[in-house]
Amino acid sequence: MRIIAGKWKSRQIAAPRGNVVRPTTDRVRESVFNVLENILDFSECTVYDMFAGSGAMGIEALSRGARQVTFFEQSRTVAAALKKNLGLLGCEDTSVTIGDALRFAKQCTMPADIVFADPPYRYPHIEEFAATVIRNNVFSRVFVLEHVSAVKIVIPDFAAWQEKKFGTTSVQFYKR
Repeated sequence: MRIIAGKWKSRQIAAPRGNVVRPTTDRVRESVFNVLENILDFSECTVYDMFAGSGAMGIEALSRGARQVTFFEQSRTVAAALKKNLGLLGCEDTSVTIGDALRFAKQCTMPADIVFADPPYRYPHIEEFAATVIRNNVFSRVFVLEHVSAVKIVIPDFAAWQEKKFGTTSVQFYKR
């Protein structure tokens, strides 16, 4: 995988071997960041990259000037690969939290400007997670949720501001 834009444009990052993660494709990341750059100045933003995997979304935000990114990953093995990617880019001081993203969302007291979430496609709590992120004010500006297109995410009393589909992948944008 490569970083699309910013100070690390064209640099490669690695995904853990095997099928333990499903990295967001370059095409999807480019589209997501095109939407966000029209409404945000990344240099003013803090970011949570939930279900971080390789860290592609958060690293892309850092490359584009995000002030701070906190990565959340449940798997210690995947988190180790993410830390390696960050180390290769000189971001050793960036926070990688190992733990359950839903539990964090339920307990969060400090919102980030942007929340990226790309849970596993078979994640059984996706609607609960999305609703928790929205209702608990885990984000102050934009929440970007990537999920399998076959699943329709419905959050009562809150509609996606925008949705994009890329084959089997859908991305929903929620805005405050």
